[in-house]
Amino acid sequence: MGIDNPSNVVYDYTPLTSLIGRSQQLYEIQKLLLQTNTRLITLIGPGGVGKTRLMLQVMKDARGAFADGVFFVPLAAISDTDVVILCIMHTLHIFPSGNRPLTEQLCSTLRTSHRLLLLDNFEHLLSAAPFIATLLEQCPYLKILVTSRARLHLNAEHIYTIPPLALPQASDTTAINMLHTVPAITLFVQRAQSAWRHFRLSENNAPAIIEICTRLDGLPLAIELAAARIKVLSPQAILARLDQQFTLLTGGGPDLPVRQQTLYNTIDWSYQLLSPAEQRLFRRLAVFTGGCTPPAIETVFMLLDGIQLSLQEDIQSLHDKSLLQVASVPQQQTRLQMLETIRAYGLERLASTGELDACQYAHAQYYLSITQQANEMLSGPQQASWLRCIETERDNIIMSLQWLHAQQKFEMLLQMTVALEHFWFLRGELHLGQMYIQQILRDVQANSYPISSQVKAHALYVVGRFAFWQNENEVALTYQQECLLLARQIGDHSRIADALLILGLIEDYLYGKSGTGRMTLNESLRIYREIHNTSGTIDALFALINLTFFQGQLADARHYSEECLTLSQSAGNQWNYAASLHLLGWMAYIQQNYVEALRLTSESAELLAPMGNPGFYSEALILQACEYMLLNDTAQAESILAEALTYARKLENPQVIGHVICAQGHLARRRNDLEAARAHYEACLHTMQHLWTPTQLTSRGKWVLAGCLEGLGKVAFLQEKMPWGVLLFGAAEAIRTTNHHTMPLPMEPDDYTTHLAIARKRLAPTTFSHLWTMGQHMAPLQALAAETTFALSPITPSSAPLPSVAFKLTAREQEILRLLARGQKNSQIAHQLAISNSTVNTHIQSIYAKLGVTTRSAATRAAHEHRLL
Repeated sequence: MGIDNPSNVVYDYTPLTSLIGRSQQLYEIQKLLLQTNTRLITLIGPGGVGKTRLMLQVMKDARGAFADGVFFVPLAAISDTDVVILCIMHTLHIFPSGNRPLTEQLCSTLRTSHRLLLLDNFEHLLSAAPFIATLLEQCPYLKILVTSRARLHLNAEHIYTIPPLALPQASDTTAINMLHTVPAITLFVQRAQSAWRHFRLSENNAPAIIEICTRLDGLPLAIELAAARIKVLSPQAILARLDQQFTLLTGGGPDLPVRQQTLYNTIDWSYQLLSPAEQRLFRRLAVFTGGCTPPAIETVFMLLDGIQLSLQEDIQSLHDKSLLQVASVPQQQTRLQMLETIRAYGLERLASTGELDACQYAHAQYYLSITQQANEMLSGPQQASWLRCIETERDNIIMSLQWLHAQQKFEMLLQMTVALEHFWFLRGELHLGQMYIQQILRDVQANSYPISSQVKAHALYVVGRFAFWQNENEVALTYQQECLLLARQIGDHSRIADALLILGLIEDYLYGKSGTGRMTLNESLRIYREIHNTSGTIDALFALINLTFFQGQLADARHYSEECLTLSQSAGNQWNYAASLHLLGWMAYIQQNYVEALRLTSESAELLAPMGNPGFYSEALILQACEYMLLNDTAQAESILAEALTYARKLENPQVIGHVICAQGHLARRRNDLEAARAHYEACLHTMQHLWTPTQLTSRGKWVLAGCLEGLGKVAFLQEKMPWGVLLFGAAEAIRTTNHHTMPLPMEPDDYTTHLAIARKRLAPTTFSHLWTMGQHMAPLQALAAETTFALSPITPSSAPLPSVAFKLTAREQEILRLLARGQKNSQIAHQLAISNSTVNTHIQSIYAKLGVTTRSAATRAAHEHRLL
C-alpha cells in the first residue's frame, strides 16, 4: 500500500483554458485554505457557475503549500455513496488489503500526511458526509476542498459561494476597451475566438454580446455554450434565439462530461437528484419571475392542492443545492429567486408535467389578491411598505396581466389593473395604467366579452381619472360620464361619488365653471361621507382645496386643507397628508410668510421623497427652493433646483421641467445675472409652448407660465425696457385669469407690485393701458418677441407696429444672428457679448425655432431675406 508520485496527479487535471474573472475568489479561497483552523471548505453554486474550473486552479496554485500533495477526486460518475471511499483510495493509489474496514485503512495512511483532498461534485453523495467528518477527525493534517450544489452540513464546514461572472455596469458599456475588462464579456470573446479565430469584439456586436451575457446571468457554462455558436451565428442571431436557449446551447466539447454537454443536461443533473416533493416545489417556483416570498409559493400550493403546507424544509433544501437563492430584502420578507436559466428549465418541466396553466392561474389569483389588498392599504398607514411591496412584485404582476390577457380572462384582468390604481398614481405612472385599461376595454368591446357592470364602472373611473391628471380633460369627460351612467344604473354609490369628483374638476378646468364644479365636488363629498368612505372623503376634500386655491379663495382652501390634513393623518394616508402640507406651504408663500412656508414645504418634501413619484417630489422641491431664494439663501436654492431638474427630466413632463427652469430664471435674476435669467425664462416658454390651450394647461401650469412672463417682465424693467415689461405683465395676467382661474398674487409677490407702480408713474396712463391690453391679447411667444418693438420708452399706441419676422426675434437674438451670419463660433459670440456659451446656445436654438430653420447657413439666408442684418 503506498502513493505514487502525487505531483503527477496535478498535471492529469491541468485546465486547457485560462481562468477568467475569478482572481478575487481565487485569492479568498487560497487565503482560507492556509488558515490553520480551516479544514473543510465547500464551494457552493449552481450548475454551470464554474466551481470545478475554479477548484482546478486552486489545486494548481496550492501544490507548494501541501508537502504530501494535492489530489483531485471527480465524483460526478459515482452514484453509490459506498463507492466514495474506494474512489478516493484509487485516486491516492491506496489499495485495499486484508479485512480491515476501508475507512480505517484510508485514515491510517493519511493520519500524519499534509495533503489537500479535492472532492468534485458531491451534491448527489450527501449521505457520505459523515465519512468526510471521520476523515477530518482522524487525520489532523488533512484539508478537504469540496464542490457541491448543496452544503454538507458538517461542523467543520466553511461555505464559500461562487457567484456568476461579473456583468457590465452602465459605465462599462460606453467604450470597447472598458468591456474587455468585464469578466463575462471577456469569457464570451475568448471562447468565441477559440471557435472562430477571426472573431473580434466591436461596436457593432458589443450590445448583443452584453445582452447575451446578461440574459445568461453571467453563468460561465451558458456563456461558453453560446459563444461556441459564433462560427455559424452572429451575436445578434444568438441573442434572437435565446428564448429557445435549451435547444440552442448544445454541443459542449466531447472532452466534457455528458452532464455538461448541454445547458439542459447541466440543470437536469441537479433536478434528477431532488426528491419528488422538492421537484414539485422547484417546478412551481419557476412560475414566478423576479422571485417571490415564501407565503406566495405556499399560497400557490394551497390554490393548487387545496391544503396549506409548510415548505420551509424543501425551500432550504433547494437553497442548499444551489437551485434557489434566498435574499433578505430590507424592510420586506425574505425573497426566493432563481437564476433565469434555471427558471427557464423549471418552466419547461412545469409544461412537460401538464401543470403550467394551472400554476399560472394560481399565480394570477395570488397577485390579484395582493394588488387588491395593496389598493386598500395604499390609502392607510402602511402606504410606504405597500408601495415597496408592489414595486418588488412588479415583474410578477406584469406577467400575470399578460397571461390573463392571453387567456382572455378579462374580468380578472380588469380587476387587477384597477387594483393598481393607487400604485400607478403614487408612482406617477398614469400613462402606463391608462394604456393598459384602455386597451383592455377596447378588446372587451370589440369581442363582446362578458364583464360585470361593477368591474367595468370601476375601470371607466380609473382610466378617466388618469386621463384627467394627464390634462386629457375631454377624454376624461367621456369616461367619467359613461362611468356615472353605469354606476347609477347598478346603484354603486362609491363609483357615483368617484365619477362626480372628476366631473366636478373637469367642469372647473375644461369649462371654467368653477361654481358648477364646486357644487359637483360637494355632492361627491356628501356621498363619500354618507357611505363612510374615508379615502374618498379625503380625495374630495383635496379636490376642493385645489379648486378654491386656484380661484384665489384662500380662506376656503385653508379650511379644506386643515380638514384634509386631520383626516389624512388619522387614516395614515401619507400622500394626501404630504400634498395638503404642500398646498398649505404654498398658501403661506403667496402670503409672503416664507419661514412658515419653508417649514410646511420641507416637511411635505420629506414625506414625498420615498414615494418614488418624480412629479410630486419635483414640485415640492421647486417651491422649497423658491422659499429659500426669498429668504436670501441662494446657494441652497440652486442646489435644490438642480435636484428638482433631475427628477423632472425623469418624468419628461414639460410643465414640471418648465417650472424648474422658470425658478432658475428667478434665481439668476436675484443674483443680477440678467442674461442668464432671460435665457432661462425663454427656455421655459419654449418648453411649455405646446401646453398653452385652455384644455391642456393646468392651474399650476398657468401659474408657472404667468410667473415666467412676470420674471421676464422684471428683467425688461431692469434693462430700461419698461413698455415691453408692461406688455409682458399684461400677458401674464391673461394667463392667470384664463378659464376664470385667478391666482390672488403672482409667483414672486414681493416686487411685482413695486415694478408695476413704477411703470404706472413713468408711462402715460393711456400708454400703460394700451400696452397692458395688447399684452393680454398675446400668446406668450408673441409677447416675448415684442421686445424690439416695445423696447423704448415712452411710446404712444400709434407708434407700435408689429413687423412679421422682426417681431419674432428679441434684440439680443438679432445681435447674435448678425454675429452668427459673419461666421463667428459660439465661443467667439460669447466672448464678444460677455455671456456664457450655454446662453449663446439657448439663444441660437430659439432663433432657429422662430425662423423655422435648423442650420447656421439657413439662418443666415433667412436673415438676409428678411433684412435682419
